[in-house]
Amino acid sequence: MLIDLARLSTSKPAVPLQRLWHDAGRLTPSLGCAKCPDRRVCGGLSVAAPIFDCMHLCCGNPGECDSVCRSKPEDFACRVREIGGFGLDNVPRAPTLAPPELPEIIPTVFHGDKRQSRFDGPGAVCIPLFKVIDVRGAEAKFLAARTEFTHIAFEFGTGAGWKGRIDWYAEQLTRLRAAVARPLQLVVRGGIAILPRLANTFDQVTLLETSTFVKTVRRKAAFLDRSSRLRWRHAPTQPNETLDNLFEHNWTVVSEGLAKFRKVARKAA
Repeated sequence: MLIDLARLSTSKPAVPLQRLWHDAGRLTPSLGCAKCPDRRVCGGLSVAAPIFDCMHLCCGNPGECDSVCRSKPEDFACRVREIGGFGLDNVPRAPTLAPPELPEIIPTVFHGDKRQSRFDGPGAVCIPLFKVIDVRGAEAKFLAARTEFTHIAFEFGTGAGWKGRIDWYAEQLTRLRAAVARPLQLVVRGGIAILPRLANTFDQVTLLETSTFVKTVRRKAAFLDRSSRLRWRHAPTQPNETLDNLFEHNWTVVSEGLAKFRKVARKAA
């Protein structure tokens, strides 16, 4: 994937997304970050791309841009006042609640189309946040001081799950866990291959599993091959036929396959 900076300024060529990955342990900070007023909170940029600071990524067209940017000083000041700055020290405390008991694998259900009966799942499902609440819109020290946080969530389903990047993110999660001296549970989407490593770090890891729903909608049926690896085959349905039975079947097979994988991975670890 490329970020087309050329459309923003004729002097800025397209930058490969991988060269914008932050890695303070391996790369030197960008020169322009040294005197930035937000350096203490942000930490600065350490990327492979030859950029002076984050303003290199500005589109240069503040009249049509909806991002929070210093190139729109009045709007930027209002946005910063609205949140009280970029630090986390002014976030109000919340009461500590008993953490919910979550299963190791939770199916993701995006909608109820072509289903009529109640899904007999593991006692919990993951649904899109916008289905529950209308939203527009971590730092280790913050989590360490806030005992009300019992779970954190991370998404490996997109860029963070890339082969060249997934280990880096796993290391950051491991360091975060080491900085919090109390039980801490992780809820994760994607990154199945890295789950055994994270399971040895966190008190519990819960996987938000999406393939069951997506494959069911695409009329695919799950099965385990001789090596207990998860496979899919075409499972066409009749016109107006509901997907309840196929969804139940796929969840049973997928959860069984993932349970076997995690059991083998734990032994190997």
